[in-house]
Amino acid sequence: MKHAFLVVALLGGATLLGPQVAGAASESDCTEMWKRADKDGDGSLRDAEAERYLAALRIRNLPLPTENRFNSDTFMQACLTDAFLVKAVDAGAPLKGESTLTEAQARDRAVAYGVVNLADMAQDADGIWRGKGMMDGKPVKIAVDYKGNVVLQ
Repeated sequence: MKHAFLVVALLGGATLLGPQVAGAASESDCTEMWKRADKDGDGSLRDAEAERYLAALRIRNLPLPTENRFNSDTFMQACLTDAFLVKAVDAGAPLKGESTLTEAQARDRAVAYGVVNLADMAQDADGIWRGKGMMDGKPVKIAVDYKGNVVLQ
């Protein structure tokens, strides 16, 4: 199954960062995303809460927040500039081709997509990084191609 994710979209009852197609993030989109991301309600995202958002910043080579911890201001600033936007998947993905992505870069793309507990990441003969993890509480197989497309299988 293939999904296009827009991390900034939380409309229509979507799960946290769930599948949606929408335009740029609005302040209300980002506020709702913050509320859902700050699961313990302590006013900061760190460790597991921050993992997905940190991965999105690394993909874009954007500066990480101090001590890898988001407060609502740093989160909102990044969100409003679409830093958490995950690109739509190209038709036919995963695409075969020589990958220049490292394992860490492939992992970041999977984490930014919403996959947790990644394991067994390995590049196959077609240049596609494959592994397994969990998403929305369900086990998934994942593929990340040379263009950075993330596909659940």
